[in-house]
Amino acid sequence: MQQPAAQRRLLIVDPCDDCHRLLPGLRNAGWDVDSCVLGAALDHPCDVGLLRLQAAHLRHPDAVKDMIKRSNTEWIAVLSAEQLRMPAFGDFVCEWFFDFHTLPFDVSRVQVTLGRAFGMARLRGKGAVKVDEATHELLGESRPIRELRKLLGKLAPTESPVLIRGESGTGKELVARTLHRQSQRSEQPFIAINCGAIPEHLIQSELFGHEKGAFTGAHQRKSGRIEAAHGGTLFLDEIGDLPLELQANLLRFLQEKHIERVGGSQPIPVDVRVLAATHVDLERAIEQG
Repeated sequence: MQQPAAQRRLLIVDPCDDCHRLLPGLRNAGWDVDSCVLGAALDHPCDVGLLRLQAAHLRHPDAVKDMIKRSNTEWIAVLSAEQLRMPAFGDFVCEWFFDFHTLPFDVSRVQVTLGRAFGMARLRGKGAVKVDEATHELLGESRPIRELRKLLGKLAPTESPVLIRGESGTGKELVARTLHRQSQRSEQPFIAINCGAIPEHLIQSELFGHEKGAFTGAHQRKSGRIEAAHGGTLFLDEIGDLPLELQANLLRFLQEKHIERVGGSQPIPVDVRVLAATHVDLERAIEQG
């Protein structure tokens, strides 16, 4: 017999009267709803959190920040339209919350927002490694650094390719290693290759490998960097320096999930996540031809 679906746990922190009036409809929609004050929030495990944001929270923001970071889920702020127009509230919501809802409640919109937050929380929970910021490679407490850490936390559990852009020396490989370390592939190889540092006539062999006798000096079969990264992550630094012909081969690999060594004809299945980095503005380069 098919088991009933597990209820989705919703925690409402510092609820207001409008929040309490919302409870019957949420429970009828399948939510297991609990409520508490801010200081007790971490004692109530939940899948999604709803916080009635007040001026008092902004006077002591560290308590809210600590609760959000340690709960390891997605939070939605509830506030009035007047509060949202205040820069202090708007900035705080943008930086720390998954979404927000203004009072009075629109029940149908609340349910959609909660559903999206629940889906994102589950996605981040699949193999996402909870990071201790004290030992995080990306150090700093500025707003851009915090936003970067938050973005990497969302991207890391996915299998999507990621293009990292930035000037030389800004830490693009550090970002790539962080994505790998927080991913489901963290126990598998991380293989980095600088596409701009390898002679053009060797890069095909370096990436895809070659068979014995494929060219002069190929005395034995050699696996390429893509094959060496099987199960893990391949980081292609300075991908903008890759010859156009090789970019086409790489695109074929991304689409078909297999490679052929230079001089070979046998497809070799390879499972890797590809991360790439460049200091070049690729969109402008394409526009300029």
